[in-house]
Amino acid sequence: MYIDIFSILLSYCWGAIPTAYLVAKYYAKIDITKHGSQNVGASNLAINTNHLIGYLIGAFDAFGKGSLPILISLNIVPIQYEVTPILCGLASIAGHNWSPYIKFKGGRGLSTAIGVLFAFQMWPHILLGTLFIGIMGRIMTKDNAFWAFVTIIMLPVITLATIGSIENSLIISSGITFLLIAKRITSNSHPNLENNKYREILIYRIIWDRDLKDHKKWINRNISSQI
Repeated sequence: MYIDIFSILLSYCWGAIPTAYLVAKYYAKIDITKHGSQNVGASNLAINTNHLIGYLIGAFDAFGKGSLPILISLNIVPIQYEVTPILCGLASIAGHNWSPYIKFKGGRGLSTAIGVLFAFQMWPHILLGTLFIGIMGRIMTKDNAFWAFVTIIMLPVITLATIGSIENSLIISSGITFLLIAKRITSNSHPNLENNKYREILIYRIIWDRDLKDHKKWINRNISSQI
């Protein structure tokens, strides 16, 4: 099996461009790492600037970062490097999550992962994300962190259940699951706000993507103590 290291590294560097951070800094004149959830992603940007800006950046993070490197790789990489487009997509997610341009902080990778799924036309996985994150999370419960977790862990299961030739698709879905869960666990560091045991914090991070179970308390925590 051959891989194109240059394309993979380029995808990582491209995905690592902190779009939400840059827009917040130059458009809204704020440091997004000190506002709201402090997540360097489109959702936090939308809350702290306006929703149109957030949607536009979310679309870029999905299709500009997630889909574009894969589509380019599929068209220029020789056939013997067939796994390279997959690794380019995963590298772009990793870059978005851990950007070297902002001290390895970053977003949570959901938008970029959606772009990767679109590029590989993994429609059952996209439908799953739409159902859980879009409908159950955003519309019905107004807190999509838990439903995003359900979607993340279900991706490899959906692959096994719906796709006949599963090798590459399983690499994609399992890779996305690993990167998104790893980001939750190693999320941008925060003080222990309630003196919880690390085991509790770990569970909160994995399931609810925050160090506190209460969403409002997490969003409105005392940011000044973390600067």
